[in-house]
Amino acid sequence: ECLNRDALLIQIPSGYYLQTMNSNLNSNGFLLPVAVMNVIGFLPLLILAPMEYFSTRLFPSKRDGPFLLACIIAGNLSAALSVMVAGFFETHRKDFPPTEQTISGKVLIVSSMPYFHLVLQYLLLGVAETLVNPTLSVLSYRFVPSSLRGTSMNFLSLFNGFGCFVGAVLVELVYLISEG
Repeated sequence: ECLNRDALLIQIPSGYYLQTMNSNLNSNGFLLPVAVMNVIGFLPLLILAPMEYFSTRLFPSKRDGPFLLACIIAGNLSAALSVMVAGFFETHRKDFPPTEQTISGKVLIVSSMPYFHLVLQYLLLGVAETLVNPTLSVLSYRFVPSSLRGTSMNFLSLFNGFGCFVGAVLVELVYLISEG
């Protein structure tokens, strides 16, 4: 289950990067690097992490099962909403006329839809990752015997990394099969 979740979480941003690369990255003569959109995905972490720290200090008794379950549900709903928004903008992107754009020295024909239309899906995915990943770590830590906690956390990290690798391999396979 952990591997499937991690492979899914790495595939979503990969698809978003492809969607962003096929959108107009030119803003008033400045070509925005695609990686900047990833930074936008980190904003929820930068905002929610300090809030979570202070709420834990103020209300330590609220960090039990129902709260953790609510975080997992809200995170998964946020991920689903992110994918729905991405799908909407992908169909909407095709309505914009094509334009030429140079990325990494290659001239590509892309949609003239501005990249900032995609910001919401990146933010929603950032919220999902911010809510779900730490919650799964807390649950793993709580329900594993103390003698196995370190090993459990290492396996959680291992599956996260392996999920990223599997996701990258799947994206590369689709690229090769579809011939670009």
